[in-house]
Amino acid sequence: MEEALRLSVEVGVEGAAVFGGGLLLYFVVGGLLTNAIRPRTPYPLFSIQSDPVLLSLGALVGAFTVQAAGSLLLYRFYVGDEDGSAASIALGLVALGAGGGLLQMTLPAAWELLIPLV
Repeated sequence: MEEALRLSVEVGVEGAAVFGGGLLLYFVVGGLLTNAIRPRTPYPLFSIQSDPVLLSLGALVGAFTVQAAGSLLLYRFYVGDEDGSAASIALGLVALGAGGGLLQMTLPAAWELLIPLV
């Protein structure tokens, strides 16, 4: 059980880092292109309702953040907290809430945009 939770934390952190980096790169490149050449896209760039890249990357980052934070909290509760650090549990709960909030904002619109493509 401990090994599975540890692996789940690692996968969640790595996934959030990879897709979070992609999201950051999308913001930087998109911002530079928008200010430099004003590209014409079939959707409003950086729109939380209709930008499929922003929505899908945001949903993936939220899902991996929830996975990592939830697995880390379960691991801490399962193994026990030897050092008595309540701050680590509080930060885990904050990460869980932030990832859940990101999922709540992006996942419904991402499903609506991406399901017709499948």
